[in-house]
Amino acid sequence: PPGRGKTHVAEQYRGQRAQVARDDAGRGGVHRLVADLHRKNGNPGGAREAFLSALNVDPEDLAALEGLQDIATQGEDWRTVVGILARKGVLFESAEQIEAYANIARIWENELGDPAVAAESWRKVLEYDNQHAEALARLVALAEEGGDWKSFVQHGQTWSQLLEGTERSSLLRRIGLAYE
Repeated sequence: PPGRGKTHVAEQYRGQRAQVARDDAGRGGVHRLVADLHRKNGNPGGAREAFLSALNVDPEDLAALEGLQDIATQGEDWRTVVGILARKGVLFESAEQIEAYANIARIWENELGDPAVAAESWRKVLEYDNQHAEALARLVALAEEGGDWKSFVQHGQTWSQLLEGTERSSLLRRIGLAYE
């Protein structure tokens, strides 16, 4: 391919820099530069390997994880995206952690089409924020669709406290019918 010789030389140079970098941050940064070079040249496989090399240097390298997530998302490799989000969820705190777990639940529900795993993932969100409106709404909907009335009532009662007006009345009515 055009320009491959220049790319190869640049890749070798950056690889050598990674070997002589003085600290892990420097070595990880060089691997990320190599990954970016691969991405710019349309080589997601090479980029993936370089990001993985950066993670070998520093397993908590969020920039490398972001890069891997972007590649997996572009390739619609949803299980890999879920794995990366789970790894990021462990590294994050508070709101970012909750959002990582919510993204996992969304992927299981919308991309992978597994409502049971999606429900488990939404419950994980509630472990960190027991008033998370989206998690409660999705758990209520999944329980209702799946006929899991115990879960429907449990999460519906909590979610109803966050609702107002006709939306709340409608949910409370459905909860009442589930008791019958």
